[in-house]
Amino acid sequence: MTESKTPNFYIRDLPIYGDAILAPMDGYSDWPFRSLCRELGSAMSYTEFIKVEKILSKSKQPAKRMYFNEPERPITFQIYGEMLLLFLLLLLIFFLFFWALPRWSS
Repeated sequence: MTESKTPNFYIRDLPIYGDAILAPMDGYSDWPFRSLCRELGSAMSYTEFIKVEKILSKSKQPAKRMYFNEPERPITFQIYGEMLLLFLLLLLIFFLFFWALPRWSS
């Protein structure tokens, strides 16, 4: 995929280079499909739907659905669920492991 020098549009402050975005499709938007769409010109990808309860469980399914390669960026993870408390717990876990802990250990 060839990227233009000027973004076609922005999502908040994130520049998007291209005008095609892969629509989210449960059961189809897995890593191989997203990679193929990116090679064919998709400027942004969405993962399959991932239930917050599954992410917080010991299930391996969420990791499989959330897997992506660097060239797929920007990518959007679609997380859903019914309990706000579980979303807050997930947010706290992501904050600790991906922002706070790396800064404390350096």
